[in-house]
Amino acid sequence: MSTATPVTTQACQTPADFIYVFGPDARGATPEACAKSTSRKWVRDQDHLAVFTEGATGLVMSSQDALRIFGLKKLEEAIEYGCAIIVRNHAEPANSLRQRRYECDLDQHQVAQKTGMSIEQVRDCENSRTRSDIHLIARICHALGLDPLSVGFVPSRSNDLPSPKKGVSP
Repeated sequence: MSTATPVTTQACQTPADFIYVFGPDARGATPEACAKSTSRKWVRDQDHLAVFTEGATGLVMSSQDALRIFGLKKLEEAIEYGCAIIVRNHAEPANSLRQRRYECDLDQHQVAQKTGMSIEQVRDCENSRTRSDIHLIARICHALGLDPLSVGFVPSRSNDLPSPKKGVSP
Protein backbone atom coordinates (compact mmCIF):
# COMPACT_ATOMS: atom_id res chain seq x y z
CA MET A 1 0.00 0.00 0.00
CA SER A 2 1.27 3.44 -0.91
CA THR A 3 2.24 5.82 1.87
CA ALA A 4 1.74 8.86 -0.35
CA THR A 5 -0.84 11.27 0.94
CA PRO A 6 -3.51 12.99 -1.14
CA VAL A 7 -2.62 16.33 -2.64
CA THR A 8 -5.61 18.58 -2.12
CA THR A 9 -4.25 22.10 -2.44
CA GLN A 10 -2.02 21.83 -5.50
CA ALA A 11 -1.47 19.65 -8.53
CA CYS A 12 0.61 16.48 -8.29
CA GLN A 13 4.26 17.41 -8.58
CA THR A 14 6.43 14.74 -6.96
CA PRO A 15 7.02 11.02 -7.57
CA ALA A 16 5.15 10.28 -4.33
CA ASP A 17 2.16 12.18 -5.70
CA PHE A 18 2.36 10.22 -8.94
CA ILE A 19 2.38 6.93 -7.02
CA TYR A 20 -0.72 8.13 -5.17
CA VAL A 21 -2.45 8.52 -8.53
CA PHE A 22 -1.00 5.57 -10.46
CA GLY A 23 -0.66 3.00 -7.67
CA PRO A 24 2.08 1.41 -5.62
CA ASP A 25 3.64 -0.44 -8.58
CA ALA A 26 4.19 2.81 -10.52
CA ARG A 27 7.82 3.71 -11.13
CA GLY A 28 9.30 6.91 -12.46
CA ALA A 29 9.88 10.58 -11.87
CA THR A 30 7.20 11.83 -14.26
CA PRO A 31 3.49 11.16 -14.64
CA GLU A 32 4.17 9.62 -18.06
CA ALA A 33 6.77 7.19 -16.68
CA CYS A 34 4.48 6.19 -13.82
CA ALA A 35 1.52 5.72 -16.16
CA LYS A 36 3.64 3.54 -18.45
CA SER A 37 4.97 1.34 -15.62
CA THR A 38 1.80 0.76 -13.60
CA SER A 39 -0.78 -1.99 -13.83
CA ARG A 40 -3.53 0.39 -12.65
CA LYS A 41 -6.43 0.60 -15.09
CA TRP A 42 -9.22 3.16 -15.33
CA VAL A 43 -12.85 2.84 -16.36
CA ARG A 44 -15.26 5.36 -17.82
CA ASP A 45 -19.00 5.42 -18.25
CA GLN A 46 -21.14 8.02 -19.98
CA ASP A 47 -19.89 10.85 -17.81
CA HIS A 48 -17.51 9.59 -15.09
CA LEU A 49 -13.97 8.23 -14.74
CA ALA A 50 -12.81 5.97 -11.91
CA VAL A 51 -10.09 3.49 -11.03
CA PHE A 52 -11.02 0.10 -12.46
CA THR A 53 -12.27 -2.42 -9.92
CA GLU A 54 -13.41 -5.97 -10.50
CA GLY A 55 -16.97 -5.97 -11.79
CA ALA A 56 -16.80 -2.51 -13.36
CA THR A 57 -18.85 -2.45 -16.57
CA GLY A 58 -17.59 0.66 -18.35
CA LEU A 59 -14.86 1.09 -20.95
CA VAL A 60 -11.51 0.05 -19.49
CA MET A 61 -8.32 1.90 -20.38
CA SER A 62 -4.67 1.90 -19.39
CA SER A 63 -3.15 4.57 -17.19
CA GLN A 64 -1.27 5.84 -20.24
CA ASP A 65 -4.53 6.36 -22.15
CA ALA A 66 -6.26 7.90 -19.13
CA LEU A 67 -3.38 10.35 -18.60
CA ARG A 68 -3.19 11.23 -22.31
CA ILE A 69 -6.94 11.84 -22.61
CA PHE A 70 -7.93 13.31 -19.25
CA GLY A 71 -4.73 14.67 -17.74
CA LEU A 72 -3.17 14.28 -14.33
CA LYS A 73 -5.51 16.67 -12.53
CA LYS A 74 -8.61 14.70 -13.61
CA LEU A 75 -7.00 11.38 -12.56
CA GLU A 76 -6.12 12.87 -9.19
CA GLU A 77 -9.72 14.03 -8.80
CA ALA A 78 -10.95 10.48 -9.52
CA ILE A 79 -8.61 9.09 -6.85
CA GLU A 80 -9.56 11.69 -4.25
CA TYR A 81 -13.34 11.52 -4.72
CA GLY A 82 -13.82 7.97 -6.00
CA CYS A 83 -14.72 9.22 -9.48
CA ALA A 84 -14.43 12.34 -11.60
CA ILE A 85 -16.96 13.96 -13.89
CA ILE A 86 -15.39 13.92 -17.35
CA VAL A 87 -17.96 15.51 -19.63
CA ARG A 88 -17.65 19.20 -20.44
CA ASN A 89 -21.37 19.82 -19.89
CA HIS A 90 -24.60 17.94 -19.19
CA ALA A 91 -25.40 17.55 -22.90
CA GLU A 92 -22.34 15.39 -23.59
CA PRO A 93 -21.62 12.96 -25.10
CA ALA A 94 -25.05 13.16 -26.80
CA ASN A 95 -24.25 16.44 -28.57
CA SER A 96 -20.94 15.16 -29.93
CA LEU A 97 -22.62 12.03 -31.30
CA ARG A 98 -25.42 13.98 -32.94
CA GLN A 99 -23.07 16.64 -34.36
CA ARG A 100 -20.73 14.02 -35.81
CA ARG A 101 -23.67 12.15 -37.37
CA TYR A 102 -24.71 15.39 -39.09
CA GLU A 103 -21.13 15.95 -40.29
CA CYS A 104 -21.16 12.44 -41.79
CA ASP A 105 -24.50 13.17 -43.51
CA LEU A 106 -26.16 10.18 -41.86
CA ASP A 107 -29.59 9.82 -40.31
CA GLN A 108 -30.33 7.82 -37.15
CA HIS A 109 -31.64 4.89 -39.17
CA GLN A 110 -28.33 4.64 -41.06
CA VAL A 111 -26.34 4.77 -37.83
CA ALA A 112 -28.58 2.07 -36.37
CA GLN A 113 -27.86 -0.12 -39.40
CA LYS A 114 -24.08 0.49 -39.23
CA THR A 115 -23.98 -0.36 -35.52
CA GLY A 116 -26.51 -3.19 -35.34
CA MET A 117 -28.49 -1.15 -32.82
CA SER A 118 -32.14 -0.20 -32.83
CA ILE A 119 -33.09 3.30 -33.90
CA GLU A 120 -34.44 3.84 -30.37
CA GLN A 121 -31.01 3.04 -28.89
CA VAL A 122 -29.35 5.51 -31.26
CA ARG A 123 -31.98 8.13 -30.44
CA ASP A 124 -31.43 7.59 -26.70
CA CYS A 125 -27.65 7.93 -27.04
CA GLU A 126 -28.18 11.27 -28.80
CA ASN A 127 -30.61 12.50 -26.15
CA SER A 128 -28.82 14.53 -23.46
CA ARG A 129 -31.58 13.76 -20.96
CA THR A 130 -31.05 10.00 -21.26
CA ARG A 131 -28.34 7.91 -19.59
CA SER A 132 -27.00 5.43 -22.10
CA ASP A 133 -24.80 2.38 -21.76
CA ILE A 134 -21.22 3.40 -22.60
CA HIS A 135 -20.85 0.31 -24.79
CA LEU A 136 -23.72 1.52 -27.00
CA ILE A 137 -22.13 4.96 -27.14
CA ALA A 138 -18.84 3.29 -28.10
CA ARG A 139 -20.50 1.41 -30.98
CA ILE A 140 -21.81 4.70 -32.36
CA CYS A 141 -18.40 6.32 -31.87
CA HIS A 142 -16.71 3.59 -33.90
CA ALA A 143 -19.27 3.94 -36.69
CA LEU A 144 -18.81 7.73 -36.79
CA GLY A 145 -15.04 7.83 -36.41
CA LEU A 146 -14.96 9.18 -32.85
CA ASP A 147 -12.74 8.02 -29.99
CA PRO A 148 -15.07 6.29 -27.49
CA LEU A 149 -12.64 6.84 -24.61
CA SER A 150 -12.64 10.63 -24.99
CA VAL A 151 -16.05 11.40 -26.48
CA GLY A 152 -17.81 14.10 -24.49
CA PHE A 153 -14.64 15.14 -22.67
CA VAL A 154 -13.58 17.22 -25.63
CA PRO A 155 -16.87 17.88 -27.45
CA SER A 156 -16.94 16.73 -31.06
CA ARG A 157 -13.59 15.03 -31.37
CA SER A 158 -14.29 14.70 -35.10
CA ASN A 159 -10.65 15.17 -35.98
CA ASP A 160 -9.64 11.95 -34.18
CA LEU A 161 -10.24 9.66 -37.14
CA PRO A 162 -10.84 10.15 -40.84
CA SER A 163 -14.35 11.14 -41.76
CA PRO A 164 -16.37 8.15 -42.95
CA LYS A 165 -18.14 8.68 -46.25
CA LYS A 166 -21.86 8.14 -46.45
CA GLY A 167 -22.59 4.44 -46.89
CA VAL A 168 -18.95 3.41 -46.23
CA SER A 169 -17.83 1.84 -42.98
CA PRO A 170 -14.84 3.51 -41.29
